[in-house]
Amino acid sequence: MYNRNNFRDIYANKPKGVTRKVYAKEHPVELNEKYYDYQSAKAKRFLRIFNEQYRNGITEHLEKEHLEDAAIHIHHIFPKALYPEICAYLENLIALTPTQHYNYAHPNGRTQEVNIEYQKLLLLSKADRIKENIEESYSEKVERIYEFPKFLHVLSIGFDDDEVENIGNMDFVAVMNAINVHYASIV
Repeated sequence: MYNRNNFRDIYANKPKGVTRKVYAKEHPVELNEKYYDYQSAKAKRFLRIFNEQYRNGITEHLEKEHLEDAAIHIHHIFPKALYPEICAYLENLIALTPTQHYNYAHPNGRTQEVNIEYQKLLLLSKADRIKENIEESYSEKVERIYEFPKFLHVLSIGFDDDEVENIGNMDFVAVMNAINVHYASIV
């Protein structure tokens, strides 16, 4: 049972003795950018509407000076250009004010650049919003839109660390720790 080839490996013609990461680097897959653009735009639209309906349109990254501003921008925490495979995950999107988006997340409005320190804060805030959503959905006050395993997958891809996906279900303390540890090593 365990000594069989994985169906994904068979489909990709990957030899058994080569890791998937190594094979992927040697044999890049051509992406359908229009598909990712469409899925990303659809997810952004959904999150904007959800944020307006259930969170009164406030920013998901709660900063005192921006609580009165409308969160009309939906930002990819891990950029779509670098991580197209997670661009449509709601767990990778966060509602921000225009100031937060263009001045903090993207320094000086340069959307091709990412402020790494702010990215860490956004991930911590997103973890809080995911936890809130999951807990509130149990009481049926709010529609449940997030999944904890998907958040772990987003972190795993963004950090390039498969170990993140081994965090226990709903262990937000371990998630916060993983985020802090990851950014402590790069900042």
